[in-house]
Amino acid sequence: MGDMLDATLERALSGARQPACARGCMWCCHVYVTVMAPEAIVAVRWARANLGEEERDALLVRLRENAERARGVTPGEYPRQTCAFVVDGACSVHPARPAHCRTAHSFDAAACKAAYEARPQRDLPIPARKGVHAVAGELRVGYKEALAH
Repeated sequence: MGDMLDATLERALSGARQPACARGCMWCCHVYVTVMAPEAIVAVRWARANLGEEERDALLVRLRENAERARGVTPGEYPRQTCAFVVDGACSVHPARPAHCRTAHSFDAAACKAAYEARPQRDLPIPARKGVHAVAGELRVGYKEALAH
């Protein structure tokens, strides 16, 4: 499923203007992310199969710490914290990252930094290709439909 989503996004982002996203640019790795249970399972399975024991232990500590800081808050109150999967400026489970993360992109890293710094007081726009985030939303709708049936 991740490969299919990646191929769809690659086609959507294949225009002349390329996203500014690159390793080390982590402004979007500090925001509230909706993750469906199947996505969490895939990420955990990938981590178990591909990360060393020390990396997995450190990841578990970060996951627990982040969960504790976010317990009981609304998406608008989400604390400014780095995603537990980020290690050395990159996603440690990149091949298994959730759809929300796969669709995150921007044409201007400075705009991402400004939006990060303005939160939670203001929600600044991020210049991105319209419709790309809708792909992740459609995937979530599909998950919900499948679970309902």
